[in-house]
Amino acid sequence: MVLVEHATHRGVAIEIHRQEYAQGGIALQAYSEDGPWAMCTVCMPEITLAENEVIIKDYSENEGILEALVEAGIVSEPTRFVRVGYAIGYVCLLLS
Repeated sequence: MVLVEHATHRGVAIEIHRQEYAQGGIALQAYSEDGPWAMCTVCMPEITLAENEVIIKDYSENEGILEALVEAGIVSEPTRFVRVGYAIGYVCLLLS
């Protein structure tokens, strides 16, 4: 199933597509009118997630994507945090 939602990140209108990681879990991919924009989530099979939870990547080139996804009603505010290398991943509930 592909979920398409709309948000704005850094002034660019994006569509959020729901996909599945090969290892299991929900992937959220952002597309602009020019094509793939950013992978909004990270795949961490070693972290136990509920069926409707995702880990949002809000660092590096994705800085600000969490706020855009929350404002668009696509994900909840973070319910907890996990270590992603030297960064923090935000565990959120998928609302759509």
